[in-house]
Amino acid sequence: MRLLFAGDIMPGGVLEYQRDYVTDDLRKYLATFDARIGTLECALGDGLPFDKTKMAGKMNIIYSPASSVGRLKALNFNVVSLANNHLYDLGEEGLRSTIRILDEAGIKHCGAGVNIEEASRPAVLEIGGKRVAIFAYCQHGTVYVGHVEKATATSPGVNPLDIRRCVEDIRSAKQKYDYVLVMPHWGNEYQYLPTPECVDYARAMIDAGADGVFSSHTHQVQPLAFHRCKPIAYSMGNFMFPDYLMQPPRPIWYPESGDVIPSLPRIVAYPKSIDSPIVQVWRHLSRIGMLVECDIEGRDVSAGYRLVYTTSGNVVEFYSHPAPMRFRMKWMRAAVESSRYPLIYSAYKSRFNVARKGFHFLNRFVSRHS
Repeated sequence: MRLLFAGDIMPGGVLEYQRDYVTDDLRKYLATFDARIGTLECALGDGLPFDKTKMAGKMNIIYSPASSVGRLKALNFNVVSLANNHLYDLGEEGLRSTIRILDEAGIKHCGAGVNIEEASRPAVLEIGGKRVAIFAYCQHGTVYVGHVEKATATSPGVNPLDIRRCVEDIRSAKQKYDYVLVMPHWGNEYQYLPTPECVDYARAMIDAGADGVFSSHTHQVQPLAFHRCKPIAYSMGNFMFPDYLMQPPRPIWYPESGDVIPSLPRIVAYPKSIDSPIVQVWRHLSRIGMLVECDIEGRDVSAGYRLVYTTSGNVVEFYSHPAPMRFRMKWMRAAVESSRYPLIYSAYKSRFNVARKGFHFLNRFVSRHS
């Protein structure tokens, strides 16, 4: 059984105004797997009101037109996680719209629902006579992940990450399914290393019986590591998350024509405020994504990865990463697999770590000019 896990997906943005969005060789590569799984980090819908809390706080409103689900279908994605901080950007109507659109497209989903019972239900795949359960959770109520409604017994939202309940879900599912995989949405954005809490939680999931953990949210690739010979992708970065247009105060914008795009200011990374329409452009490291190849045979689970890159033309292609990138992936894995990771993380994050700042500068310079 060969499964492919991809990072964050937002199938709209400037893709609404262009024909191509992945290269032919990448499309053929995706077709070689038994199933393709990713995180849909947006709501799907047309003409729906924006979330009032985010609008009042001038936070990013990320959504994609209903028709953009066609890009997921064209790439044959079988399952998407909805457990993320942008699923509720069109409010309850947007959540319900997203679920309806995916159901009509025949794409399974997990991690959100009209109540906690539905939100905590796994997506189930049947491949080669084996049943695979996929759970999704969103780290809720932290400054790192931001605002999103969590599902309760009587209200809609995402499946919140409570590690004790997550462990119980995994143990229970192992009695019913052949394999259990987990997709958390967590961590601190734009960071090389996962927080120690994420490392502890991922190991707890594996210890409870999960056969793999495949995470998202940081918009920057973090290491693929192993615990008890089971894979943990701490963040797969962005897979297909193009640049997008934004209008004040911060909602994504879809004008009738893309002709306006060349005349708009282009702002890299996260602008603190905007007073006129702009094009939001991802920085270099956020244009790199990780595709995790998960091979399951009997009790053995192995994993490797390929890196992809979203070009300035917003087409996803394979990334031929330079030596500093390869070195970074190796030292990140060695760090998180260490028993002294909390100490390593603390030293790495220290404001006195001059070596870290110098290496990051060198890595950015080489990557941009390779």
